[in-house]
Amino acid sequence: MKTKNPVFKAVLALIALFLMIMFLVSYANSGKEYVADSKASEVITDEGKVHYENIPITYERQMPNTIPEQIRMAVVELPVEVIRQFIEDEWKIAVVSRIQMPDKVNIDAVIDETDKVIGVTDYQTKTIQILYDDSQQCVTTSLMHELCHYCDKYYGEKYFADDSLYDGAHVVYLVSFTRDFRDIYQQYRDLYVEYEKAGIAHTKENRLDFEYPVSNSEEFIACSLKDFFLYPQYLQQYYPDLYRWYQETLVNAVQVTRE
Repeated sequence: MKTKNPVFKAVLALIALFLMIMFLVSYANSGKEYVADSKASEVITDEGKVHYENIPITYERQMPNTIPEQIRMAVVELPVEVIRQFIEDEWKIAVVSRIQMPDKVNIDAVIDETDKVIGVTDYQTKTIQILYDDSQQCVTTSLMHELCHYCDKYYGEKYFADDSLYDGAHVVYLVSFTRDFRDIYQQYRDLYVEYEKAGIAHTKENRLDFEYPVSNSEEFIACSLKDFFLYPQYLQQYYPDLYRWYQETLVNAVQVTRE
């Protein structure tokens, strides 16, 4: 028997709307669940290559299962000692659909040509966040940029602490903030172009592509060291002195004794 009671129909409509909202919320939340990719095994070397298997990684369930391989493509290019320390220090990598900017100022970040943050290194929580969205569907390059911020810290604390430009209290010793690297930065700050930007016309619209990598010494080391690891032939051909400095003074560094 059909009813024409408008109140009853309104109640049914509200119930239907409520159920639909609950379904949509449930569906949205299911897509945000995180998938862990962390295997309990060691970093091993094989003919000069490094294999990672136990770096904690999280990425959202709706993201492709190629994320770990994209991460591996960056990690395997780093020196073994860096990866071992990264794991021992209990750092982690999170691939996210939305960057959560930390409240603390003790971070480094990378932006794209639209001034959008696509990666963050947080020294406080020991976390690297990498953005994955419609415009940023491969995380290898941006992850390597952030891993090079970690290298800046790792080598800075291990080999360059006595060459630091910090006065008084400090939080993190960085290679990029040393007397030695200051000379390198000054030499290349008006010349350096990242591998991905080589051949692109320098216009007003894409000025950030060229200005950001040399905006300060921390970003310069992250951008150029990223090229050293991922595109060494490019660096060696166009910036041989910079390539040589990374090869001899940084990657094959020995304890530096300063006067």
